Amino acid sequence: MINSYYYQWGDSEKTFLRRSDASIGKTTDVSNGRVSFIPVNEDNYDYKEYLEWVAEGNTADDAD
Repeated sequence: MINSYYYQWGDSEKTFLRRSDASIGKTTDVSNGRVSFIPVNEDNYDYKEYLEWVAEGNTADDAD
């Protein structure tokens, strides 16, 4: 089962994602330990999980 996350591109070039728990929604506050940075790398487990999320019809928000 895929956890409930909120995804947002970390930069306009889409080289990494910012992921936070859906319960806190969109945030750039990394001090609480609930925001992860995911490199765009198909060998990365978290990126694979993101790709499954996209396959379900979801889309990451654009970078701020």
